[in-house]
Amino acid sequence: MNMKKTGYGITAFIICTVAAVFMTGCGEKPAEQNEASQVPETAAQTEPADTPEENMHAETDAPHTFEISSISSFVLTSESISDGVWNPVITNTAGGSNVSPQLSWEPVENADGYAVYMIDTSAKNWMHWKSADVKETELAEGWADKTEYIGPYPPGGTHTYDIYVFALKNSPEEISGMFDKSNDNFMSNWQDIMTSLDSPDGWPGNIISYGYLSGTYTAGE
Repeated sequence: MNMKKTGYGITAFIICTVAAVFMTGCGEKPAEQNEASQVPETAAQTEPADTPEENMHAETDAPHTFEISSISSFVLTSESISDGVWNPVITNTAGGSNVSPQLSWEPVENADGYAVYMIDTSAKNWMHWKSADVKETELAEGWADKTEYIGPYPPGGTHTYDIYVFALKNSPEEISGMFDKSNDNFMSNWQDIMTSLDSPDGWPGNIISYGYLSGTYTAGE
């Protein structure tokens, strides 16, 4: 036997074996291994982020709301409205006098005072009237001063103007709400509008009952 050739053969065999192992380690993994290796990465990408603590309590900390229908109502009338249309005299337009509507209602038992609001529901509850601690139940046309009332002045089209009068057990001198501005939450979160009603009965226990009127005004009329 030629030992030199044998040595060369063994050496060649070892080199080939090492090369084969190296190529197997550096080559592409089988398809099933690639898919399996992607599972943890995909799971990590779809895992929802940690919920901030303040969001966890958002629902329980949300202001309590109530339906206006849950409290009693009284009849509210006005000589400034006819067939569901407000008299142009109450408007802040060229054809109006910018005077508050005439209002009347029967005195409510146990009421210390009343709060009056007028909002344009067609313009994100734009507040046209906000009077606190009203002691009268007969308000003449033009009763409210200019710090509490500004007449409708729609830029165009027909707008709806609602008036609410709240009879209150404890009547504050001030009530919240943005005068001559929009009040997005007026209809759904009454406590956001009347947060200053400090009553031992809590909210909405300070409201005994309410009166309501709704009418429209069309720009240019």
